[in-house]
Amino acid sequence: MATGVGKLSESLGPAPFLGMMLRGSGRLPEAINQFKQALQLKPDAHDVHNVLGNALVEAGETQEAIWHYEQALRIKPDYFEAHNNLGNALVQVGKAKEAIVHYEQALRIKPDHAEAQNHIGNILLRLGRVQEAIAHYEQALRIKPEYIQAQNSLAWILATDGDDQLRKPQTAVQLAEHACSLTQRRDPNLLDTLAAAYAATGRFADAIPTAQEAHSLAAATGQEA
Repeated sequence: MATGVGKLSESLGPAPFLGMMLRGSGRLPEAINQFKQALQLKPDAHDVHNVLGNALVEAGETQEAIWHYEQALRIKPDYFEAHNNLGNALVQVGKAKEAIVHYEQALRIKPDHAEAQNHIGNILLRLGRVQEAIAHYEQALRIKPEYIQAQNSLAWILATDGDDQLRKPQTAVQLAEHACSLTQRRDPNLLDTLAAAYAATGRFADAIPTAQEAHSLAAATGQEA
């Protein structure tokens, strides 16, 4: 996300790099201060607005971060990272429809970005636009076949959706088994999806122990919900 900071180093001095190092070590207030100092020298440094936004999100100052992402895009409208980050921030403050606009813009710039495909899939699913979400998850997996989050989300839909035309339990099993194997069956959420997929295919002898395995692992790792 810090792409481009190096190009501005001569005009901004060491502040952006020091900010990145401070952020990396968890010293967010100091990092934020360094980024703001850099912007005092050059207010139109789009990439510094972006990394400042990232630090502000980590510090829980999401509304202020949104303003900086918007400034980055005002300066550089085709800035992929700022569109993607602004989408993420808007989701955090409950503005899903606005987030979709920026995810779509990000994908126009970089259509082969698996994470952006997954992000927009998540939002579309939340808004009930299931068929569109499926298309984005599938595209994410074409780009990045072992993308666990996309595998899990797509498997859950294909196993549990109420629309018979969208439900594909056998494909859900394949996706969920693959995701579980990639994580060595250490993620209870993935095991939960696999159990649902087994149940959707009528394999209850496999579904029940898998669900029990998910429950035990969740309890052992403090994931009571």
